[in-house]
Amino acid sequence: MDLNRINILLQRFFDGKSSEAEERELEQFLAKDPEQLPEQIRADAQYFKYLKEQRSLKFDSNKIESGFLDKIDEKQEKVFDLRRYKRLLFASAVAASIVLMFVFYNNFNNKQSDTLNTAHSEIQDPDEAYAEVKNALMTVSVNFNEGAEGFQKISSFDKAQKSLNKEEIK
Repeated sequence: MDLNRINILLQRFFDGKSSEAEERELEQFLAKDPEQLPEQIRADAQYFKYLKEQRSLKFDSNKIESGFLDKIDEKQEKVFDLRRYKRLLFASAVAASIVLMFVFYNNFNNKQSDTLNTAHSEIQDPDEAYAEVKNALMTVSVNFNEGAEGFQKISSFDKAQKSLNKEEIK
């Protein structure tokens, strides 16, 4: 067959304008041993060989359908179990609470033991003991005075309320 004719048939085939007879003619020519074909159409020969193999394959629709159903079943098995998740979340919350309680308990005990150790330490120098007691009493006094300021405001409010009550009675 003429190489020019084959090129024209290939062009018509790739443009989608070839007839079935022309396609059969191409298949017969390209079915030869690739070594006997010209270099420029060997790739096209491999393509036609692939198309012929694909046409000969038969698909079993039942097999495909069962494959899809298997995939769907596999996905359904992976559905999120909410009850299991809630149990796991509850267990995690309990464990976290226990850890936090342990940490706070140890921290509180360490502070108390430091305070007790400081309180039980003996001061040998009387001047140092006097300064320590004076400092403690000054701290108590400052805190007491801050609290007493609130009471002074309440007492002035109470006086104003009593004077209003007296005016209402008159």
